[in-house]
Amino acid sequence: LLVTDYRCRPSARESLRLPWVERVHRYDMNDGSKHGSGINPNVVKSLVSFKEYSVMRKLLLEILSFTLLPEQIIGLRGEFEKLDVDGDGEISLAELKRMLVRNAGTG
Repeated sequence: LLVTDYRCRPSARESLRLPWVERVHRYDMNDGSKHGSGINPNVVKSLVSFKEYSVMRKLLLEILSFTLLPEQIIGLRGEFEKLDVDGDGEISLAELKRMLVRNAGTG
């Protein structure tokens, strides 16, 4: 795209079909997430309030997470994948901050 000679440079139409351009476009159109139009506002609220919980309450929530039903796990996995923008199976601090800032008005 940075070729100065227009005869050697791809057209605008060809450029829009480049894989990396399509990936960036999909990312922008989905509010920064891979799946859907943003994270559930309840998840944003829960994440923000979780940091205020006591150590005991956090531990109890972790234990309770093992009692979730399969459909609840599927829903949470979807929300996790929205936060895990690069798809590495981990939510980095940068990914978490980006999503919380984008969704601050909804939660």
